[in-house]
Amino acid sequence: MRIWFPLAIFLSVAWLLLVSLAASRGGDNGGRLSSTAAPDAAGLLQESRDTMLGLNSFQLQLSSVWEGREVTYSVAWQSPDSFHVLYPVLVEESSSENPEPVITDKGLYEGIAIGDVVYGRQCTAEGEGCQAWQEGSRENIYVPVAPPEMEPFWTMELLGLMSDAEIVGQEDVEGVACTRIRGRANPMQAMVRSWRHAEGVRGPIYWGEECTTAPTAPGGQTQEDCHQTTLDEYIAGYEDSIRELDQNPLMVEAWIGRDDSLLRRLQFPQGEQPAEGSVTFSQFDEVTVQPPK
Repeated sequence: MRIWFPLAIFLSVAWLLLVSLAASRGGDNGGRLSSTAAPDAAGLLQESRDTMLGLNSFQLQLSSVWEGREVTYSVAWQSPDSFHVLYPVLVEESSSENPEPVITDKGLYEGIAIGDVVYGRQCTAEGEGCQAWQEGSRENIYVPVAPPEMEPFWTMELLGLMSDAEIVGQEDVEGVACTRIRGRANPMQAMVRSWRHAEGVRGPIYWGEECTTAPTAPGGQTQEDCHQTTLDEYIAGYEDSIRELDQNPLMVEAWIGRDDSLLRRLQFPQGEQPAEGSVTFSQFDEVTVQPPK
């Protein structure tokens, strides 16, 4: 049985890397973008990054496809580091009698992080069938769920990392006129920048523990020496992925509001195939994250 639950650390990361590798290896016209080059595309991306970083709050929704099913995560963020998260809980079950996997919807996990406190509860649906809130210490966890790309700053940093940027059209996103820009970027590099931003806001974050075992004497007992993983050590564990995506950056499309420079949508197309997931943004400077009542 496989289960998605609030502390499944790299679930969304796995989705993003799979999309990234598929995009870098798929048929995409040899990496050439069939659009009209626009010398101001990079400037629009940088302006959007700066505008997004200047916001006090917004809502991010990350959608992906798992086992043919669309899954959406919602993150409401308020400066400097408060979050309200809705995280679907899905279970994939199979047995010897029924080997075909069956996905069961277990509702939603709802989490709120404000200052040094985290609140969490399980619901059957948004605002329905909810258990009592559980309160705990946030300690150094900067999001009440662990997938690191639900910390929204990687999406902003991605804008500043896009190369070969070109304007490919003008489209509306939920009624807002946007400039659609396509380029290439390494999402892992954007996440590294967001992790460093998070430590800058909250101080050192818990990235796990690393232990080594050494003998205390020849042929004698062994002693285990453990220390908390630093961010640099954590990043080092991704060196191969970062290097591969540096060599084969992901194709990225961004929709930037023409009148306000706000980022409205990110997608990761796989060559000529439509993107299976997206990140959308809304409620700019309208979100207020409060403790549960």
